Amino acid sequence: MYFEDSDSLEYVSEDGPCIFRRVDEMLTLMISIDDRRPIGIQLKGFKNFYIRRLRAKYSLDENHFLALTCALEEAMNSIGAEAFKENQLESYTLALNIAERDSVEVRDFPRLACGR
Repeated sequence: MYFEDSDSLEYVSEDGPCIFRRVDEMLTLMISIDDRRPIGIQLKGFKNFYIRRLRAKYSLDENHFLALTCALEEAMNSIGAEAFKENQLESYTLALNIAERDSVEVRDFPRLACGR
């Protein structure tokens, strides 16, 4: 789900209490309070990131969706492998695993694609 007011994209795989663990300026992992498993992802600054890094790469319209894994991989590429700190790489890998496991798609493209 994209939240326009906070310009963030969130996906949570299960309902329940969680804590937000900030990884870097873009990625936050949602961790289950009960068993400390990662259960969700938040990407901050998503509209700007989409316009700058993804829109030209993926020609999407209201009938097409972007796999969240593509956005996460592009975020990792924009950081650069040599700039990753050890916990950062592990966190992005956990986020990718969640997005891939649940086949998460970004579906707010009509507004985002038009730059509104």
